[in-house]
Amino acid sequence: MEVLQSGSQTTIAPRRSQQWLGLLSLFAVLCTIFALIVSVSDAIHEHAQQSWPQVTATIQRCSVEPYFPLRTRSQPSGSPVWRIRCRIDYRADAGLIETSIESRTTTSGWGGDLGGMRQWVARHPSRSAMVVHYDPSDAGKAVLTETDMPYAGPRTPDNLKLLLIAAIASFVLLFFAKRAKNISSA
Repeated sequence: MEVLQSGSQTTIAPRRSQQWLGLLSLFAVLCTIFALIVSVSDAIHEHAQQSWPQVTATIQRCSVEPYFPLRTRSQPSGSPVWRIRCRIDYRADAGLIETSIESRTTTSGWGGDLGGMRQWVARHPSRSAMVVHYDPSDAGKAVLTETDMPYAGPRTPDNLKLLLIAAIASFVLLFFAKRAKNISSA
């Protein structure tokens, strides 16, 4: 620890705290840069998908399915996460296309909306319609560019929220790191 005296007041400025604050600041800045790259990349990709041909697909079957992301030979079971999976068909230049659409995954516990997924599936029975955009170079690849399906559709809005949080954290941590450095060098 360094002991600094300014006037009649003695201040203790721990060097390790400054180092940790500096490392946290660096980490927050790197997270902000990563979030910016992902946001821009996803925005460009999703903008291109919105220009793909739009068709009305017919739902063959939708279900909420478990997915085991940590399943390996050494760990055969893990906690499942859940996703909506819909088998759909639509007419494109190549004729009748059969494919599937999936949501992103969620947990059934804290922060997840398994109930919302099940409600969405119940409101979308077989033979109901769904608007999709399909890749003109691969008619079997379809995406949802606008949807009320939980955890589906464009990622850019959520990416921008994460980017904002990371940028604010970077600013705050850099502010306090600079302030701590100024105090220790005074």
